Amino acid sequence: MEEQILSMLVKMDKRLDKMDERFDRMEQRMDSMEDGLNEVKTSVSQMDQRLGAVEVTVSQMDQRLGVVEASVSQMDQRLGAVEASVSKMDHRLSSIETKVDQIDHRLSHVEEKVDHVDGRLSHLETDMGQMKEHMVSMDSRLTHVESDMVSMKELMVNMDKSIQRIELTQTEDILMLLRTNQKRSDVETSYVNNKLSELDKRVFHLEHSKQN
Repeated sequence: MEEQILSMLVKMDKRLDKMDERFDRMEQRMDSMEDGLNEVKTSVSQMDQRLGAVEVTVSQMDQRLGVVEASVSQMDQRLGAVEASVSKMDHRLSSIETKVDQIDHRLSHVEEKVDHVDGRLSHLETDMGQMKEHMVSMDSRLTHVESDMVSMKELMVNMDKSIQRIELTQTEDILMLLRTNQKRSDVETSYVNNKLSELDKRVFHLEHSKQN
């Protein structure tokens, strides 16, 4: 969009330069026309002096008047052509003025659009700045979260090691308890067997004693 606007502005600037060149050429032509008119005035003045000089001879004056009439006729024709050219020039100037007004209006419209685009760009720059600030804040928070995750991983590893140690300790304690209970059970069984054996002996002696 900016490139299109710049291209349009460059084209308009070139067109304005061409118009300036045309105005310069028109001024040069006007200067040339003024020089021509001055030459005509000079010729008329010289012609008047010569007419005064030929008043002595009527025939010469008649001949020269014929020449003057022809010159005047040519001048009239040339003036008519000049008037037509000036009329065309006036029409073209009016057309140029109209076009210049239109271009000025379009330039004003383009300036308004450029101002609008500039405002939107400023707003976009502000949004981008805020977005960068949010990204920096988010990056900081992500860094903090990553640090927490590393700490959590270390904690989980330590917890896993602790659980393994606890499980190992509990297993050893259970084995020791089972071994202790087994020994105790063996002792109790032996004790009971001994008691039963003694009782059996006593019963046997009692039975024999009654028989005797």
